[in-house]
Parts: sequence; C-alpha cells; structure tokens
Amino acid sequence: MNNKIKGKLAEDLAIDFLKNNNFKIIEKNFKFHNYGEIDIIAEKNKILNFIEVKSLTKSYYFLPEFHFDKAKFNKIYKIASFYANQKNYDKWIISLICVILKTKQINYYENVKL
Repeated sequence: MNNKIKGKLAEDLAIDFLKNNNFKIIEKNFKFHNYGEIDIIAEKNKILNFIEVKSLTKSYYFLPEFHFDKAKFNKIYKIASFYANQKNYDKWIISLICVILKTKQINYYENVKL
C-alpha cells in the first residue's frame, strides 16, 4: 500500500470518527495556494475545528503523534486564521487525529497548542 492510499484511508477513518462524534464535515484537504493544506475542517457546537491527520501502519517504535511538530502547527495556524477570518468564524481550534492503520486505533487530541 503506497503512502497516498494510506493517507486516504487514515483520513476516511478520521472522518468516520468525527461523524460518529457529532461533527459536521465542512471541507476535506483544504489547500491554501502553495502554502499548505488542512486535512479536515469540521464544526461542532459552533466551533470550527481544523484537524491534522497523522497515521502509521503500525506502532512498534513510536506513534504518529511524534510527526506533529511546532513547524506543522504554525503552518496550520496561519491557514486556519485565514480561513476563519474569510468565513467569519470567531471560535476555532486546531486538533489532531492520529491513526494506527493496522489496528484502526484512533487518538483524538482536541485544541492542541504547541
């Protein structure tokens, strides 16, 4: 399975998780010019949630959480600020969903701050 297929599978599992937890999916793979992309934009309780999805096939030595760093957070923050401003959202957060593909384990981290 190549990385593109793995990424799509992880995002599909993340979307199912979000829908099962009463999130409304607003956009998937929102691209901001050549600057970057936000995997999922969802809304719950009138709060816009910008979600980064990280995945690994299996978790023998480390978890997908280790792939989310300050640089990635800052990039998402800038894109999210632009998007929220353009769509007139006052309340928004950045969250992280990590997926272990082999076991379909999902860890959701709401409102991360780095």
